[in-house]
Amino acid sequence: VRIPLDTPAASQITENMFCALYYRGSARGGFFVEALKETKIDTAEYSGRVLSAAGAGALALLADGIVWSDGTTETKRAFTATPKAEILITLLEEAQARGALPNLTWDFTDAADSDSVAWDDSEDYEITVGDNLLNVARDFSSTGGFDFAINLVAGEFVLSAFKNGMGTDVSDTILFRSGTNVQELGADRRGNEIANALLVKHGEGYSEIKDNTSIAAYRRREQFLNADLAQSAASAATY
Repeated sequence: VRIPLDTPAASQITENMFCALYYRGSARGGFFVEALKETKIDTAEYSGRVLSAAGAGALALLADGIVWSDGTTETKRAFTATPKAEILITLLEEAQARGALPNLTWDFTDAADSDSVAWDDSEDYEITVGDNLLNVARDFSSTGGFDFAINLVAGEFVLSAFKNGMGTDVSDTILFRSGTNVQELGADRRGNEIANALLVKHGEGYSEIKDNTSIAAYRRREQFLNADLAQSAASAATY
């Protein structure tokens, strides 16, 4: 975000604060300020005096907490036959008990997601001690059946999680006009690093994932993928 350096808002922005963004009266997310750059003098004189603020979105809040030791010397935390949501809630509650994430709440439970849809996953997990909770949530999301977001609601950060993903794809119903809604549109297609036959390592062993249509058209191109965070063949296929 770039704003004139001489405006009152520029004097109020500080590192680590959360800047909420609004457009036409509606909240459009925001970010934690991690970098501030002031342009005090340039050739544009007063119109060139600006403050540039940059940072990370609300999900970065999860990175403030990490996976803590369970009191043993083990380097991993083991969870047996446990839904992803229950694991994340356990780690969040532990972090808050230590004093981290004081302004974070969540609107899902270990039984149902934020839309009251029941969780149906139950697998064995080993999570590395010291990893931050944002990475844990991302790992859960990458294997399917778990999507998440953080929104600012009445001054509080609310974490939501969804079994079937967030929102609806409406791209086929939206029309953009060239030069008005779309200023520039292009394409850049590259295939030099694409593989179409994978040997995937996961919690139950190895699986082959391949795209026969691609193999027939371009030739078989093999690659190894380590998906240790996937605890079953089904999760590995999604990943």
